[in-house]
Amino acid sequence: MYQKRRSDPLFLTKLIKIMELDKVILMCRVHHQIKHSKYFNYFRYLINWKEIYSLPTELVYILIRISVNNHFKTKNSPRDKKRSTRDSIISFLKKRYILENICIEKCPTCQEFDIRDYLPAFDFSHINEHKYRENPHIQENHDYINSAAQLFYKNYSCSEIAKTLDFEKGSFLCKNCHNVIDRKIKYVN
Repeated sequence: MYQKRRSDPLFLTKLIKIMELDKVILMCRVHHQIKHSKYFNYFRYLINWKEIYSLPTELVYILIRISVNNHFKTKNSPRDKKRSTRDSIISFLKKRYILENICIEKCPTCQEFDIRDYLPAFDFSHINEHKYRENPHIQENHDYINSAAQLFYKNYSCSEIAKTLDFEKGSFLCKNCHNVIDRKIKYVN
């Protein structure tokens, strides 16, 4: 819309009126991600529970299953949807574990967003995207993995994920910082 009408001097005024009529709310990428991370929001207390890593893995899986089967938003979901929900919770737990063990409590760039409240909004920033494709820690049968986020959803253990990410020498950043840094790198290149 902007590209087509930017020569119109009243365009911004018209755009603001359209946005007000449609009740558009402008958000940064971090807050937008949090708003749309429904499983994180539904199960935030379980995902952020301090003692969860002290429990045996089998018990954690049982807690996740019970939580999904009894949560008012997910209890009537089909079996496949419940499985997908459980996988999402597990991926958040893996991500939190990795982030806490590499001593990141907040975004290392802006120091504004902490991992407990904004976990879904943290991305792995690659220093060199081509290096990811050469990573020896990615299993051969997982050639279709093309982003660090997918590692958390696959059958990788936390130690395998840590080795994979360590090989790449990148870091976790909030979505706002990740976007700014990626755009600057692309612009410089």
